[in-house]
Amino acid sequence: MHTAHPTPGAPRRLPRAVRRLARSPSVTVARLTLEGYARTGWILADLLLVVAIWAGLLFPYAQDTAAFYGTAGLSLGGEAILGTALFVRRSVGARTYLVLARLTSRGAYSRGLMLAAVALRVGTVLLLLALALASGRIIHPTLAPLLRGAVGLAANCAVVAVLVVTLSSPIATRRALIVFLLWLVGVLIPAGTTASWPAALPQAFALVRLPSLPILTLVNSAAGSGGRIWSPWPVKQAISSGWPSLRPPV
Repeated sequence: MHTAHPTPGAPRRLPRAVRRLARSPSVTVARLTLEGYARTGWILADLLLVVAIWAGLLFPYAQDTAAFYGTAGLSLGGEAILGTALFVRRSVGARTYLVLARLTSRGAYSRGLMLAAVALRVGTVLLLLALALASGRIIHPTLAPLLRGAVGLAANCAVVAVLVVTLSSPIATRRALIVFLLWLVGVLIPAGTTASWPAALPQAFALVRLPSLPILTLVNSAAGSGGRIWSPWPVKQAISSGWPSLRPPV
């Protein structure tokens, strides 16, 4: 008798791909970093910060979905900066060079730190949302605005976490930090201020602001003011204000 062997097919490829992804250097670094961060107890600092935000800013007053995500966006954005800075500080040390010696590329370690930081930030968003829903601090919550706001808020916190990791030592150089700060200054300059400058400068600043437009749209989405996660209209609006010759027809 011949034993029937399962033929290779699509159902077997997914688990193999998942196992390969789980064993990749970046995911391994992220898992080990999170385990070490939790084992030392410093992860409790992140959790206590979220509980403090809920108790101090959200629990005293019931809010609708838009107001909740507006408050949560500012508070969790600040918590993402502090929490990620603490995470990188506690995760990067003398033992880091032992890990780097076993890796074929230092990029895997940087990506692993970013994955771990993003996982922490998504966890804080879910924790704050769970606390608000369990305590009844969101007035008449509905599924669609809650999901849209949660995705936007998690994306904003993830971007902040990745930026903090990227600009932290020893990953970022001083030159990279200076370039980022100059870009941030260019983004924060109001468009009305640059309108009176020479013709080439408003166009240059409009180009500088383009990378920040999806993030600003996510902020609006997290506040419950938009129906989409991201729309190309802000880009079109920036181009039309920066390049008069490319304004869309009325």
